[in-house]
Amino acid sequence: MSETRLDVAMVHSLAPQARILVAASPVDETQGESGMPEMMRVLDHLTRHRLADVVSMSFGSVEQNFANPASIPAYGAALDRARAAGTTLVASSGDLGASGPLGDHPDRHYPRRVVAWPASDPRVTAVGGSLLHVDPRGHRSSRDTLWPKSGAGHSSRFARPAWQRPATAGDAVPGRSVPDIVMQGSSGTSQSAPLFAGVLALAAQVHHGPLGDINPVLYRLGAAGLAAGIVDVTQGSNTYAEVPGFTAGPGFDTASGWGTVDVPRFVRALARAVT
Repeated sequence: MSETRLDVAMVHSLAPQARILVAASPVDETQGESGMPEMMRVLDHLTRHRLADVVSMSFGSVEQNFANPASIPAYGAALDRARAAGTTLVASSGDLGASGPLGDHPDRHYPRRVVAWPASDPRVTAVGGSLLHVDPRGHRSSRDTLWPKSGAGHSSRFARPAWQRPATAGDAVPGRSVPDIVMQGSSGTSQSAPLFAGVLALAAQVHHGPLGDINPVLYRLGAAGLAAGIVDVTQGSNTYAEVPGFTAGPGFDTASGWGTVDVPRFVRALARAVT
């Protein structure tokens, strides 16, 4: 329930006029294939009945936790159906930095770089975590930095999509890069994803309708920088235990994607750019 309360509070904090629907599964999400079928059935229900313009998923499992290589494509069919319905999908990038939970053992992690699905799926906008720095009166004291445990890396299951290639031209590591964007994540990326979902709800209101798959548009806006409300995050690393992470720097980077957003400016730019 604490996870649900956090999601609802984050969406409501940025989009108070949005209609928030909590979709619950009778099976807990666990690492791997135990709970993911139920999660995708819930997504299909939302899609079939056109219940949501934006779906925020504060869950994920390391790609290597799926023992059957066919599992991710099978579950991904639900993402295709959601995208066909015009639903925008966002997911948390993970909370163990460059690593991730090893199977169903929350106290163990992979000794190498991994990323989690569904955030690693190109049909989903992956949201990592940043830290907001303010003084006691609520004024910014410095620029946002990367949340140290924010999930980031490269997919071993998905090739780099065409809309991501220009931003990652200097990246020698293949695979879809995660995350695409970061939001406040002092409580984990389960805080970041619903915050960005709230931003997208505002953009859908301005657009007067669903936004659909925003990733190609997001990457065009990212290249425009501040003019489109994209605020670069240039400091921080997501090294976790003995697993070396990625470091944020100027422009697009693996650690923080494009960075974070200036909400009013980004909402207007996104609503205009979506067709």
